[in-house]
Amino acid sequence: MTAPASDPMTETSGRAAGAAFGNAPTSETASGLVGDGARPADRLWWVALVVYGAVIGLYGVVPEGLPRDVVYLVVGLSVTVAITVGVRRHRPVVVIPWALMAVGQLIWVVGDTTYSWQHDVLGSTASPAPADVFYLLAYPVFAAAMLVLVRRRQRGRDVGGFLDSLLVTTGLALLVYELLVRPALEGGPRSVLGDAVTLAYPLGDLLLLGAVIRLLVAPGAWVLSVRILLFAVVMLVGADLVATGFLLYADGVDDTPWWVDYLWLTSYGAWAVAALHPSMRVVTLRSDETQPKFGAFRLAMLALSVLIAPGTLVVQQLRGLPTNVWPVVVGSALLFGLVIARMDVAMRQISRISQERELLQAELAFEAGHDSLTRLPNRAQGMTIMGSALARSHRSGIALGLLFVDLDGFKHVNDSMGHGAGDELLRRVAARLQASVRGGDTVVRHGGDEFVVILEEIVDERAALCVAQRLVDVVAEPVQLTGVGTAQVGASIGVVVCDVEELDPEVLLGQADAAAYRAKSSGRGQAVVFDGSFRSELAEHASLAVALASAVRDGELVLEFEPVAAVADGSLRGFQARPRWERPGGEVVDRHRFLAVAESSDLACDIGRWVLASAAAHLVAWAAAGDTLTMTVAVSPRHAASNHLVDDVGAALSGSGLAPDRLVLEVAEGVLTGRNRAVSNLRMVRKLGVRVGVAGFGAGYTSVARLNELPVDAVKFDQGTLDRGAGSSPVILQLMLQAVHSVGLSAVVEGVERTDQLAALQAVSCDRAQGRRLGGAMTADEVVARLDGRAEGETSFRAVFSD
Repeated sequence: MTAPASDPMTETSGRAAGAAFGNAPTSETASGLVGDGARPADRLWWVALVVYGAVIGLYGVVPEGLPRDVVYLVVGLSVTVAITVGVRRHRPVVVIPWALMAVGQLIWVVGDTTYSWQHDVLGSTASPAPADVFYLLAYPVFAAAMLVLVRRRQRGRDVGGFLDSLLVTTGLALLVYELLVRPALEGGPRSVLGDAVTLAYPLGDLLLLGAVIRLLVAPGAWVLSVRILLFAVVMLVGADLVATGFLLYADGVDDTPWWVDYLWLTSYGAWAVAALHPSMRVVTLRSDETQPKFGAFRLAMLALSVLIAPGTLVVQQLRGLPTNVWPVVVGSALLFGLVIARMDVAMRQISRISQERELLQAELAFEAGHDSLTRLPNRAQGMTIMGSALARSHRSGIALGLLFVDLDGFKHVNDSMGHGAGDELLRRVAARLQASVRGGDTVVRHGGDEFVVILEEIVDERAALCVAQRLVDVVAEPVQLTGVGTAQVGASIGVVVCDVEELDPEVLLGQADAAAYRAKSSGRGQAVVFDGSFRSELAEHASLAVALASAVRDGELVLEFEPVAAVADGSLRGFQARPRWERPGGEVVDRHRFLAVAESSDLACDIGRWVLASAAAHLVAWAAAGDTLTMTVAVSPRHAASNHLVDDVGAALSGSGLAPDRLVLEVAEGVLTGRNRAVSNLRMVRKLGVRVGVAGFGAGYTSVARLNELPVDAVKFDQGTLDRGAGSSPVILQLMLQAVHSVGLSAVVEGVERTDQLAALQAVSCDRAQGRRLGGAMTADEVVARLDGRAEGETSFRAVFSD
């Protein structure tokens, strides 16, 4: 199709409207959702690509005139159909832009049809023509489609992107005026209406180009559909520029060259393929980028736009053309103003980003030094604050107080009401603590359910103790938790008033922690002051810890074994291994004492690892014991919760060759409360085939019903339970044993020392027992001797019921 020779601007600008239509989807998908919702097997766009390629290839053999115009119109109409099919098939996130493109393309087809009827059927070349109405009407439709894409793909306002697109559009406007508008206006006298139409087309082109540029600078990624649309836009704009330039500057030629039609047809075909591609579904999704990237391409585009004005004067000068200064001056002034505005926006963005960075750095610094739950200083920050407070105390000579607050009953609230309730309780307690201390004092969350209060310029221990007692009362008040009811916890507080010479925060904290431990073990809900007796205890504890470390290293520890027998007939069922420490000189250190010291460090894990390996090796070495006896090893809470328990058990089994089902790990009942690492470790140990027992059952931590949910195979009752059962109420022990058996577990009672106790266990059908009445603790050599005697017919392990 060609434009009338009398007005080349009419046709070429009309073709540019099609360029705008093709460019509308140049916006890309956002958030990286490339291909979202696409069906991999969808190949309709491939079919369209092949069909349009064939049509374009055969277009040259179609006779010129009306037949070729009909093919051209069918291709244009098919683009509208393709958009409609693409929308119905792929269901894009936002339909409006595609609908506007389809409407604009349909208007464009009507304009082409009107022009063909006027030009080829009626033979009229009058300008302006009715087709101009449709061509010009399509411009705002296409522009609206692209502006919707811009709005949908970005988050918030992008003033910088708007100014960038306006700056580039202004530069292009000056170029279009010099290359197209001014030559057309200076070509000869025209009517007012003709001049208006001549100017309307380039203005419409600039509107569409501005919208296209706005899409190009908007944030977001590119899917294949957008790339194809961009190619279609390039073809359309290129065809318009070539046709316009040819008609304006080729003397004696009154029509566009034949090959320009191929550019227009290629753009239409690309447009249809883009609409049928599955990725068109996500073209309008918003971008995750809050600010578009100012890349090299964008910078080059802006630089070239600014250089258009002086470049125009240079070209006019070099080619000897009449210099047209005022348009260049006006264009330069507009570009200069836009550059200033863009610089202002850029400076504001830099300032805002700098402020946001400073706020983020301050927030990160705060987060690094504060607990995220309670917003109190965390342990690391608390140690820094304590160090500064100690330095001030040293300079002023005024004492410093420290309170170590350990909540009582928090685990019960956390387990029974849920972790959300536990978190809320901690926040409420933290707020109460802060509200109950002086303005210059600091409350620190030490970790878990522990807090530290730093009291500066404290008078004496009495004043610190008064503050501690006030905190005990405040914490003990009931707390109404959201959605779960009322909870109540207590506080055990250790109080330290430091000597002004003491400048070590760790030492001060350890003293307060020791006093809090004493407060908790002495009945809870009270405050205890760290005094001289504590100092001697800590010194003794430290000395014993050093000696114990040497004992573990030098092999001073040995094992002793207590038999475990069947209650029904007294037959030997296994042993329980326990460490024994006899210091050089013959002093035997109380087991509970040195294990308590070990529990405060990784010595507990070292001792536990040695006991596991040694006990397993002993049982394998006692070949006379047969392959049915078991070895029970008590695992400390620290070792049970360590990262090495499973590996240590595996190493003990593989190193000794002991069958996993002959090893029983025994843990205290308190270790199994809540969801902790120890429970997870025990579950993995059971997967190895090792059995697990819980000692001290009945202390109040665990119900029988919950035993069924825990990784436990056996339950051990202590001597206190035995005494209750053997006294005035044997029914209590029987009921407890029946409950344990009901969940499929076996029962062991320790501390059996008398015949009446053993008889009571027989009466209630207890499974196994251990204690002095059944042999008591023995060394490895004594066990070997007894086992050898049993092999020879001795009944020492079975005669306990015949005495």
